[in-house]
Amino acid sequence: MCQFEKDAALDLDSRSRGGGELSAPDRRLNATSTRRPAGLRQWLHERPWTGHALVALFFAVVTVVVMRPLLANVAGHLAHKPDGDQLWQAALLDGQLRTLWSEPGSFLRGNFYFGSGNALYGSDLLLGMLPIFAPLRLVTGDEIVAFNLTWHIAFGLSAFCMYLAVLILTHDRLAAVTAGAVFGFGALQLNYGLAHFQFAGAWWIPLTLLFAVRFSRSRGWRDFGLATLCVGLQFVTAVHLGYIAGFVLVAFAIVPGAWWSLRNRDWRAPLRSLVGGVLVSAVFAPFALGYLEFSRDWAAERDISEVQNGSLQLRDYLSPSLRLAWYEGLQERFPVPTSERRAFPGFVPFAAGLLGGIVGLLGALALLRGRSSRQSFPGYALGAGALFLLAVVLSLGPNWKWHEEVTDFALPYQFLYDHFPSFRAVRIVARFSLMANFALALLAGVLVTAAAAWLRHRRRGGWAAPAVGVLLVAAVLGEAATNPLNVPPVPQDPGLTATLADVPEGPLLFVPVSGAEEIGRIWMTTAAGKGPLVNGYSGAIWPQYWFFRDAARDVTRQGAEDLLRALAATGVRGVVIDLSKLEARDKAIWRAAGAGPAAVGVTESFGWLVLTLPEVAARPDGDWAELDVFLSLETAPVGTAIQAPLVLRNPLPDPWLPPNDVTVRTMTVRWRDAGGEAIFEAESSLLPPPFLAADGTYDTLLRLPTPQDEGIYGLELELAGELLLRREVRVGAIATTPFDGTGAGLRARLRLVTENEFTGRPAERLPLLVTALNLGPVAWGSEANIRLGWRWFQVQADGSEVEMPGYEGRIMLLGHLVGDILPGNGYAFRGMLRLPDAAGEYVVRVAPLAELVAWFPGEPATIRVMVLGN
Repeated sequence: MCQFEKDAALDLDSRSRGGGELSAPDRRLNATSTRRPAGLRQWLHERPWTGHALVALFFAVVTVVVMRPLLANVAGHLAHKPDGDQLWQAALLDGQLRTLWSEPGSFLRGNFYFGSGNALYGSDLLLGMLPIFAPLRLVTGDEIVAFNLTWHIAFGLSAFCMYLAVLILTHDRLAAVTAGAVFGFGALQLNYGLAHFQFAGAWWIPLTLLFAVRFSRSRGWRDFGLATLCVGLQFVTAVHLGYIAGFVLVAFAIVPGAWWSLRNRDWRAPLRSLVGGVLVSAVFAPFALGYLEFSRDWAAERDISEVQNGSLQLRDYLSPSLRLAWYEGLQERFPVPTSERRAFPGFVPFAAGLLGGIVGLLGALALLRGRSSRQSFPGYALGAGALFLLAVVLSLGPNWKWHEEVTDFALPYQFLYDHFPSFRAVRIVARFSLMANFALALLAGVLVTAAAAWLRHRRRGGWAAPAVGVLLVAAVLGEAATNPLNVPPVPQDPGLTATLADVPEGPLLFVPVSGAEEIGRIWMTTAAGKGPLVNGYSGAIWPQYWFFRDAARDVTRQGAEDLLRALAATGVRGVVIDLSKLEARDKAIWRAAGAGPAAVGVTESFGWLVLTLPEVAARPDGDWAELDVFLSLETAPVGTAIQAPLVLRNPLPDPWLPPNDVTVRTMTVRWRDAGGEAIFEAESSLLPPPFLAADGTYDTLLRLPTPQDEGIYGLELELAGELLLRREVRVGAIATTPFDGTGAGLRARLRLVTENEFTGRPAERLPLLVTALNLGPVAWGSEANIRLGWRWFQVQADGSEVEMPGYEGRIMLLGHLVGDILPGNGYAFRGMLRLPDAAGEYVVRVAPLAELVAWFPGEPATIRVMVLGN
């Protein structure tokens, strides 16, 4: 008999595995012999490793069938989309492996989102996959082959580890195979595991169960430490699955251990286990702290509305995955907005789990009456049932949802969201349904064990007992039959591959900054050993990404060289421009910038333009006092939190960078009374721009808590001990009149933040940033349809002006983001104006208006424009 079988039969001395005594039921189970029929089962019992190998082979065959035809297209193809998550994860694993060998200190920085710090904390780390991917990558020499094989192995390994865990628990091989089939290939697991590579790597969850079972029998600190180790490894593979593994540890190790200690009044074993668990947890503490630090640096916590959007409603458990072959009617009957919400577990696993739960409940009742219930495993069945209910409750999100309508009825996740930062970082709580699949797998194993024991007792041998497990496995796999995967070829760009050979070493910015292109760029750049990229893709999008996108998109001929200088100051060494994605106007702007002094090299080939920027010896830290700061606010309501537009402008001829780094800052909001005494103080968060080029501007919404008492206050904004802004604000009731469909009561004070003079060529763009303060009694709400408009006038030789209606335009007020703009409050309008096609002198007049009603009265902001000939 092999060592594993000895463990399963509980023949090892418990003291040799960490000490402790077997409980009375376990001693009875250990002393009870099991009748095994002659034939195949006896042959497998005498050759345990052969049995394990056959089970592993079985799961491998099922994996290949489920993922068909990916194995036949393992080279040069990926599942689902050519530029989807799978390509990004392949690049991520390959980049991790390269960094591990070349620069291990930068392992967590990744090859994307340069400037964000440890960018890998924006998503799952996949570290548990590396031990499989790394040798395959080294042997095959092909990233895609290694990735696809890793995916196959992970799928089969998850099922096999569940088999081992349930075999340790039940000593019944067919029960273990049934549990492995449900856990690895049940309908719910297929929905997530075939869509998301990381969810195939769930084998640390059943290994947590395996060592929890051993701990509950031995009370050995080593087993508890190994169970804790599995939780940590699952966490650094996929965070959602790490939470599930943690719940498994609590249900099957911590709670039973505490109960045993209370009953036996022996605290030595749990204390030893606690010390072991703490020591193991310390290894993974830096990763947990890294996630929290990344969340704090970038305000990455999810808004509760986003969490609610990623939750299930109860009927979603009847919505099958589109990958299942048999349930088209049910898919149409229970449609869902996204595939993440298809949480159908399968009728067979649910029925088996329900019956297993009933068996466990009856066993618990029998145990209370003093009768033996060893084959029903009541403690494990009740624990699995509790995990199933917990999974369903957590997956429903913060509030009960019915027919897509979110109600006011709060659910337990609301409490977790409010009190634990780790749960505020979860975007798609629907994924907690995977814990329900684990629970059903365990209960199915309990059912098969109990049914087989009952049949053996009634019929004394034969094939009836093993037939239960065989039929249930066949039913699970038959119900979960899948359609073939789409396996498109990996995207190739020979021109970009050739271009990357000549790009400078160091950080790169791809232009245009476009979410649709980023995965392919990360993949090809990583394969070429270049980067890191400022561009990126992740579960949590780096908030500074949008600033780089807008800066590269809104570049002008006058501002292009200033932009290159600012990029060089941030550490960017090369700008890689896809000319095929740009208009002729923008191509000319970038080519002219490359020929100027801001770039030290320029190459153009295969439709790509590469600008090499000078290397900056040290990051030039700016000072907040160097900026012009504007806040459009004169009146605020009492005792609430408002959003006000904060505008920063760099008046210097050189680029400005925030001091130290570009992470989110905590700003002190202080209100002083007329005597100068600080009456109220609060904190607000400010995401600074990663840079401001010369004459560059930045606007953001600042959350301002207001005092409880009315009065005239001096508002101060303090950042890093420096006074950023001081202005007078009246706090009190704000009287408003309703919009009556006319221009009555619509007034504003405008501030033109960008330049009031501009020179450019035909069809170029003019940047515009205007703040508008509401001076009238009418709130700017949705019914008023407020916008900022502009009108062009061509200046004639005699000084007269002729209006050019064809160039008139609008910038919308995004009320759904900021709410109504009350009197005394303001809004920042930002946009780009297109210059006329004909050379000449022009005047642009900018003013707010209620669309289709009236322009606001008063003086508009005026910009004088000179359009030069080509």
